[in-house]
Amino acid sequence: MCQRQSAPVSRFPWGSTDTLVEGRAAALELTRQRLTAEQTWPFDPATATGLGSLLVCLDWPRERVPPAPPAHRRLPDVPVLLLGGDRDLSTPVEWLYQQAESAHDPQIVIVPGAAHSVQNRAANPAGRQAVYDFLLK
Repeated sequence: MCQRQSAPVSRFPWGSTDTLVEGRAAALELTRQRLTAEQTWPFDPATATGLGSLLVCLDWPRERVPPAPPAHRRLPDVPVLLLGGDRDLSTPVEWLYQQAESAHDPQIVIVPGAAHSVQNRAANPAGRQAVYDFLLK
């Protein structure tokens, strides 16, 4: 989560893991102040910037962001299921698409109304069904 990210780089409100630890809290606060309710719906800006997972990363040691792996280091040529909820603030949907770029045969399933842990916590069974269908094809 807070660890080094290969390109494309996931961005925190303060930048990447290569950003100095000093100043991250101020950047997070500035982001909270600038966010609108529409940008964070169904959450409010304080909730979107007050996540435990995000706060843990504030003090994560600075690390150089490595370059993207070369093409020959892509994932094996096997199907890959990338599963996420459209309300997940810990692992945003755009990360699914970033990871899909490294796969030969990606299938992305986004579960409407689900947050984190779509397989075992979401009321919507679409995540569990996607895993079932993926494993049985």
